[in-house]
Amino acid sequence: MFLLGPGDPSYRVVTTTTIQRGTVSGLQTGTTYLFKVAGVNTAGLEGPQSDPVGAKPVLLSIVINGDAPFTNNLNVSVQGTASGFNQIRVAPTTDSLSRTTYTSLGGGTVGFTLTGPDGPKTLYGQFRDSNTLTESGVVSDDITLDRVAQILTVSQNTGGAVKTAGQVIHFRIQAGENGGSGTVDIGTARTGIRLFNDGTNGDSLADDNVLAVDYVVEPTFDANNAQVVGHFTDRAGNAAPLVLAAGLVTVVNAPPPVTLQSAVKQSSGRVLLQWTTSSASDFNNYRVWHASTSPVVSAASRFLVTTISTRNTNTVVDSSLVGGNSYFFMVEVVDNAGNASQSNELSTTAEPAVIVTSPRAVKPEPLPSSGRRSGGP
Repeated sequence: MFLLGPGDPSYRVVTTTTIQRGTVSGLQTGTTYLFKVAGVNTAGLEGPQSDPVGAKPVLLSIVINGDAPFTNNLNVSVQGTASGFNQIRVAPTTDSLSRTTYTSLGGGTVGFTLTGPDGPKTLYGQFRDSNTLTESGVVSDDITLDRVAQILTVSQNTGGAVKTAGQVIHFRIQAGENGGSGTVDIGTARTGIRLFNDGTNGDSLADDNVLAVDYVVEPTFDANNAQVVGHFTDRAGNAAPLVLAAGLVTVVNAPPPVTLQSAVKQSSGRVLLQWTTSSASDFNNYRVWHASTSPVVSAASRFLVTTISTRNTNTVVDSSLVGGNSYFFMVEVVDNAGNASQSNELSTTAEPAVIVTSPRAVKPEPLPSSGRRSGGP
């Protein structure tokens, strides 16, 4: 086969073939080339060349599901690109392609249903011009069918030890395949803890079937003998059945303390206390204490003034004091798990009670004598 391309002074031989068909590669897409064909006998003598025929190479391709590497659905979309062609046929093998009917390329996409077990799939496509019945060469694209995700094991390393804020728990999921994403839940107290598969954050090897994390316990929750639940979604979007880790996890965190802002003396041995509002997510109550010695939390003489279960109530009057005595005051915050944190302490001396007395009664003096003499004038 001879070819005359742009700028060529003459035809040149580009390929030889023993059948009535040949392929020329390395041509520029969108450029017109002229082709001639001549026969050659067994002695190597070349016969007359044919009349020239012009052709312009075009870009031919098919792409499955937007060139996604995986699919979890048998039904896929095949996007065809073929300038100058308006029909397409798609088949799972080149042999079956010739037995497949052409359909309109329309908007450039046709549907196809994969068959067989999960694994790599190749689709082959061919284009045709319905007017001239000219057919293109065969192109192909690959995708992996994956419809199942699996968790092999889930683990945690607390060994039954109680954990608190700032300590580390190592979580690990071994999946049934490489890649994908995973999370773990500590019961319902802390959900969606992300695991890594990039060799960081406690994961030892990137891009394998093990996802892990060195999770630093947060100060915002408590968990009492909670089950660890593993979640895994593979690269094709399949969610694996949940798997539980062996052992239970207990997390104990005291709530953030409040600040006792003022202890204001009032009359008759009363003191008004005011503190900041608790920010604990699992707030249960305030406990207000006083004692004659410090620290209040360990004082033998400490007295529970009151318990307040409303978060936004942050003032109270302590009227249980003895006037003239000095006291230390403290407010505890208690969470739903019974954990408590203590505020700072303030001290003051209670005012003595004011005693009101009535004035003493005064006996009236006798009236002076009139000075009259007896016996008359």
